Amino acid sequence: MNLLTPALRERLLANGRITKVDHAPVVKLFNPLGAGVWLATELDEDGDILFGLAGAGVPEPGYCSLHELQAVRLPLGLAIERDLFFASAVPISIWAKAARETGSIRAAEHLLARCTLGEIDAALTTLEGGACRRDGRKPGMVPAARQDPSAMTRHCRIVAPEPRYAVLSAQEEAVVSEARQILRRHLNQNPTLSSWQAVMDYCAVTVRGTVERFHVLFLDRKNRLITDECLATGTVDHVPVYPREVLRRALLLNASALIMVHNHPAGDPAPSAADLAMTRAIATACKSLGLTLHDHIIVGGDREVSLRTLGAL
Repeated sequence: MNLLTPALRERLLANGRITKVDHAPVVKLFNPLGAGVWLATELDEDGDILFGLAGAGVPEPGYCSLHELQAVRLPLGLAIERDLFFASAVPISIWAKAARETGSIRAAEHLLARCTLGEIDAALTTLEGGACRRDGRKPGMVPAARQDPSAMTRHCRIVAPEPRYAVLSAQEEAVVSEARQILRRHLNQNPTLSSWQAVMDYCAVTVRGTVERFHVLFLDRKNRLITDECLATGTVDHVPVYPREVLRRALLLNASALIMVHNHPAGDPAPSAADLAMTRAIATACKSLGLTLHDHIIVGGDREVSLRTLGAL
């Protein structure tokens, strides 16, 4: 994926030319296999240095290299991705405050998505009063150097992380990546319904990680793969799924059918009540638009479960 489109690059560069302004983040980048998230507000004139908020745990304001992020290679042939649906009008100082007090950028995103700015301020005031963050630490005073959002993002360099959780050798990673590419080519050239084991195998080597990820395989009229897209990344036990975005992408891609896939990092692929309710909601919406939802596959630690096979679809 191209991490920055020309339009996004121009917005970031324009923000970079306007100093001492509390910009809202323009771009959200994330590690599809881990907790790393980057919110970028500005891009330096060199076209490489991004300013904003970043971190795998409690985030720190600072800057990082766009080239380094693009060069990160993760297991299973994956790389750093851009959240295609991210949009925010909330200043980066509020993001930083919310992320520090809740413990992560992802937790802050959930807070900011459901509250007005007034409610956010009240909630953060409550947290500052002594509530514990998710990491179990009490919120403390913010150092003076970190109180000015126009300055704080330029003094702490955040290096693109090496994936510490990668346990595969270079040779094993190459084998898995090649298997993934072979399966993808097979699905591009053949109807998926006539090669269901290939679908399951593709999902098994693609949709994995330490957090839940929601993918959709978009298919054409002959049930051949148009594209596989990761539409959401969540936490260790939850991923937000928005039916409207699933259908919007299907229509934009001129897809006729789709297969939903998500993983359970804990290893048990048994569907939850929320999984079943979400599947039924999207199936109903697909039917009203003339689309077909073939299946919802849940990837576990050592096996995959098909909701259609279970009779839940």
